[in-house]
Amino acid sequence: MRRDVADYVRACILCQQYKPANQKPGGLMKPIIVSEPWHTVGIDITGPFTKTRR
Repeated sequence: MRRDVADYVRACILCQQYKPANQKPGGLMKPIIVSEPWHTVGIDITGPFTKTRR
């Protein structure tokens, strides 16, 4: 039965899109050491957002 389920998941497009990856989580975060101010800048880019009535 396990093989049948594995074959089904491999053939199912939705299962492939939404099945979580079986990988180890990423390691611990490490600080970035810079030599001077503004040497490294990080930004988060989001959007575009849908417009609402509010």
